Amino acid sequence: MEIRAMLPGLKDYLDGSTARDISLVLLMKKFSDIHEKDRIIETWSGVLSYLQQHSSSEKRQLYRTPRKYTAKELEKIIDKELQEREHDRTLLVNVSRQELAASRMHTKQVEERFYAETETSTVTSTTIPVTASTTASMATSTATDEDLDDDEDGDNPVLDPHTARARASPFYNIVDFIFKKDPPLPALPSGLSPTYNEMFRAALQLLQEPGDVSRKKPVFALVSGIINTLSPVGQQFTLSPFVEEQSRMACLSYRSKVIDDLRADLQKALYPDPDDPAAMSVESLRRFVYESLSQCLGPHTTRAAKEKYLVLRIVSQVLHWLENDIFSAPLSEHVYVSAWSDVLNTLLAQSGLRGIPGELGSRASRESRSLTESVFGGKMATCTSSRKVDMTIRVYVDKSWANEICVFECKPEVSDQVCQVQQGKSVRLNTVILLALEEKGLDITQCHPIIAETRALSIDFYTLRRYGDVIGAGRSTQEKVWLPSEYTKLDAFLSSRSFEVLLGFRAYMALYAKKATAALASSPATPHSTFPVSAHLSSPATPRSTSTPSTPLTSLTSTPASVAPVTPTFATSQAASGTYAVQPTTSVITEPPPPRPTTPPPRKRDHPFVVFSPSKSQRRGRKSSMDYDGPNMHDDDDLAL
Repeated sequence: MEIRAMLPGLKDYLDGSTARDISLVLLMKKFSDIHEKDRIIETWSGVLSYLQQHSSSEKRQLYRTPRKYTAKELEKIIDKELQEREHDRTLLVNVSRQELAASRMHTKQVEERFYAETETSTVTSTTIPVTASTTASMATSTATDEDLDDDEDGDNPVLDPHTARARASPFYNIVDFIFKKDPPLPALPSGLSPTYNEMFRAALQLLQEPGDVSRKKPVFALVSGIINTLSPVGQQFTLSPFVEEQSRMACLSYRSKVIDDLRADLQKALYPDPDDPAAMSVESLRRFVYESLSQCLGPHTTRAAKEKYLVLRIVSQVLHWLENDIFSAPLSEHVYVSAWSDVLNTLLAQSGLRGIPGELGSRASRESRSLTESVFGGKMATCTSSRKVDMTIRVYVDKSWANEICVFECKPEVSDQVCQVQQGKSVRLNTVILLALEEKGLDITQCHPIIAETRALSIDFYTLRRYGDVIGAGRSTQEKVWLPSEYTKLDAFLSSRSFEVLLGFRAYMALYAKKATAALASSPATPHSTFPVSAHLSSPATPRSTSTPSTPLTSLTSTPASVAPVTPTFATSQAASGTYAVQPTTSVITEPPPPRPTTPPPRKRDHPFVVFSPSKSQRRGRKSSMDYDGPNMHDDDDLAL
């Protein structure tokens, strides 16, 4: 329990905005299980003994007097000691107000029960000296009370839906082992499907290898029900070749004669001198781009006009970067995040999507961690904020951009190993979001996102969708998409297929956004704690999109009987001819939407929890982490990045 519940005299001190003594944090942990009213005096004596050991030699004599203090006298002594410590600037560390607020939130229910008890009874005015025997008896009494509570609950245990669903998961024993680290390893259960059987065996094999569990990231994907074919571990299953095949998106192989003609004009503007074909003129290219953009202003009634305008906008942005020399060393991750944010938001404009960069906290990651902690008991990290993402992709629902439908991660020029860890983390985060959308009625076997992963100035895409009982991730295309970092690479950039892949990505995500928006708009409203709604984000000029895509997401390929039918959204002939329909703008709803239902749609199937790393302090001993009562918000603790 929180210290101000045990020591009412410290309430004003804890509610202040100044720095806090580390001893307060230690006291919170030391007396966290003592909250009965008849032990408050003993707790005060324990605090007094603690301050005795951590005070200066001049002040220790004050606490060595043998007489017994009353509760009010002890309260005054403690307040005086804390005030003197703060005045003398002898604080050891700073405890942020955010951590204190989180601690208060965790123990709110315990405090309410404590104050309810103290209102009906009177605390005695004498104290019991704290000795080794007294402390032992207190611990024994507390343990006995807990045992009695367990015995009472053991007759008719009532499990909440999340715990019941987690225990029904085929990977429950492995996740329980990861958080509690109780040997031996769980045995292979019977009755698993062939795919789950392979995944369970692979997870056990990884756990048996030497090394810290927190560093074995592929295990977290497996016990979350994810087959990630972009990692070496995810390529060893029977279903892996099928996932890789179905992850190829025909829309990313899109070809357009309009773009081919525009590419030829751009290269001609870059080399304007016919007598010297090797003479590059950036000014000529810049002039051509600006003149072409001025001619493309206004509403774009055709898809070809819209795509031409978007390509010119991207080239104009690239020229702006090169002119300002922003890709010169030294470079930080923010430079790349900002660059790709400009490109993606240029593409996604008026498509019902918005990419928001800036290390925002992901609501999906926070809820996943809180849910897992409430079931398995172990804290995942020691910070109080949710996992930060480089870019969150959101849709406009309920007059705000608060609903995320996927997240993108951006990394600087780092090693392949770091990128692999980052990609695995991205898969788990996006799986959380995808499963949340499935709960709201979205069919993720047919309607699913294409996730972008950037590394410096190159970008890769992978597809995330449901395959029967598992979530599969596979590379969406083998095409290379990149941005130039200097003028000498302009020719190669204009000759590449980066434009067509980006346009195909935009077309598909526009359709996916409409499906996701419709599912969110028809589901019960939920509070958006990740991204607060403000005036500039709730602009009435931003239309609300609830229309369905003009091209249905249908299945065109036969699939095995054990796997739900899933296929690329666009047929090959449609992608080659460029005839698949795309609505560049969203429809504005003039009538109020229908009332929201009071209950969410029924869950189609149970799924394992999406697991992230437990914190180092919770991997061995977990007694203290099992005693709290309340939700937790924690930061990502994957230290490899």
